[in-house]
Amino acid sequence: NLGISHVKGILLSGPPGCGKTLLARELARLLGAREPQIVNGPEILDRFIGEAERKVRELFAPAEAEYRISGDDSALHIIILDEMDAIAKKRGSVSSDTTGVRDSVVNQLLSKMDGITQSTNVLVVGLTNRPELLDPALLRPGRLEVQLRVELPDAAGRRDILRIHTRAMKEADGISEEAVAWMENLDDKGLPVLTEHYSGAELAGLVRSAASFALARALESQSDSGKVDVSDLKQALREVRPALGKQDEVLKARFPLGISSYSSSLERILRDLERFTTPLTAATPRLQSLLLVGSGNGGAGVTALASHAASQASSRGSADYVRFVTALDVVTEGSSGEEFRAAALAEKFSEAREMSNSLLVLDDIDQLCAGNGPAGYSSVMLATLRALLRSPPPSASTAKAGGQSRSKSGKTFHILATTSRSDAACVILHELFDETVVVPLISKNKDLSTLLKDTFPDLSTADEMSRAIIDSLRQVSCKTALRLVERAVATGGEHPVESLEQILDDFAGDEVTAEKLCEVIT
Repeated sequence: NLGISHVKGILLSGPPGCGKTLLARELARLLGAREPQIVNGPEILDRFIGEAERKVRELFAPAEAEYRISGDDSALHIIILDEMDAIAKKRGSVSSDTTGVRDSVVNQLLSKMDGITQSTNVLVVGLTNRPELLDPALLRPGRLEVQLRVELPDAAGRRDILRIHTRAMKEADGISEEAVAWMENLDDKGLPVLTEHYSGAELAGLVRSAASFALARALESQSDSGKVDVSDLKQALREVRPALGKQDEVLKARFPLGISSYSSSLERILRDLERFTTPLTAATPRLQSLLLVGSGNGGAGVTALASHAASQASSRGSADYVRFVTALDVVTEGSSGEEFRAAALAEKFSEAREMSNSLLVLDDIDQLCAGNGPAGYSSVMLATLRALLRSPPPSASTAKAGGQSRSKSGKTFHILATTSRSDAACVILHELFDETVVVPLISKNKDLSTLLKDTFPDLSTADEMSRAIIDSLRQVSCKTALRLVERAVATGGEHPVESLEQILDDFAGDEVTAEKLCEVIT
């Protein structure tokens, strides 16, 4: 009656395991369509030239044949393309595609969806975790014009998902009443709240893991009843961890001895980091970045301070998504080549942008950007990092729940980077970030004594040992001081001060520096 054609394509994007395929299947059922064709993107690719394009044409052939016979009375055919980014990347972006097969597949798909000859009884549903990789021509009106993001479930959604996966257990009396009550509890200590950042697939894995613990307990006790209880769910919660989330364990492993506010300057730095990780108002919708620079040649504690700040932001609720990124992560996920490292770093930023309140910790940013360019940095990595830090902030998304629009306006994105390089060449990095905070070395006896007392509460000789270190080295990093004390306590027995003085005296003939000493005792 309105004289318009229906939507021909839908793109569902989102983290893995959030139910994109399940939603597509349910959509086909609700529309009364024929059984949908579900195709994994990599299955279309073929080593023989022309075969991949033929497979694309075969997907549309049944709908086209029925449309030629029945016209507008033909049934709706739904084609679900899972992992669509594998076959529909931006044309010309895959340098290894010497045959041009990938570009030809995209061209064939574009032609079938909205070409010269077309049928109106086809709905293409594309599924991907990386929508930014798709060819832009696919996303215009007439093709995949409806683009929806499937987010991670909230607490109420996780409760509903747990209900679904434990329905059979409840009917068979295979789960205790206490466990059911814990799953229904939406308070701070309820299971739906404790499973923050879990996807639907991970919640299903959590239930399966809890059931396996219950069965193992039943086998050990030779009992016929393997009822799942709260202890099984708690054990499964420790075993099944979300792929996305805050990485609390990773962060805390970076400061196992805690953080000491041993001086007024460090107290100021901790306050600066707390202010930086606190979300700003909507009036300042800008990506925030800070570089934490350690004095000396390492060991000033910048990694521990950054990890502590990120952990505190996670505990306060200021950051819902926290990622700790090292040079090894980028090299492992990409390759040692500069282009691959730049692409892997861009992927980290892209993942963080999709979340509501994100905090990205880039440890040893100088190693991430190392190369043969100016001052030992990679020109490609510097250009990529500059573009990522200058890019617009993530836009607020709008979702509908119960017919009501709910806008997520509190989206924030913070980048906290660290480096132990404080020479003149490091100015190149400083210019990329909004703020720079320098962590000084310890040069006062009382500051070092406070650090030792906070770190080793049972150490009765903290004052004497701190005095010996400062008198000998003049200034020292936290890492070097702590290693010296640990070595002296381990080798000195009842006389740790004498052992420490002996370690320091052994290098009295040379120009003693904290860096040299750190290399020797490591």
